[in-house]
Amino acid sequence: MIYPTDLELLEFFEIEPNREGDVLTYYSKDSSGMTLTFSFNPYDGSVQTILKFEGRVISLVCHEGLTRMWIEDTTLRAEFERDDYRTNMSIVQSPFLQVEWSGIRTL
Repeated sequence: MIYPTDLELLEFFEIEPNREGDVLTYYSKDSSGMTLTFSFNPYDGSVQTILKFEGRVISLVCHEGLTRMWIEDTTLRAEFERDDYRTNMSIVQSPFLQVEWSGIRTL
């Protein structure tokens, strides 16, 4: 599993993570009232995103099987593989928070 260093994630989220056991949690907010909670466990390869608008959860996604995570320009990207299925995640923080998850079978 490949993932960004703590410093690279700090530069991306512009905030120190909360650490609870093996889990790193980052919080982000934009000017429209959207908030993101991004949790990452580098030891078991799991990621969770919670997107809220004005305090209401509008999206919660948890995924395991992280194979790689990287920062490309201003986007945090991740790829997950399990059996015959691949899932991709992308997070953009500016000018507004945007989280995308997509998956495809890879038979």
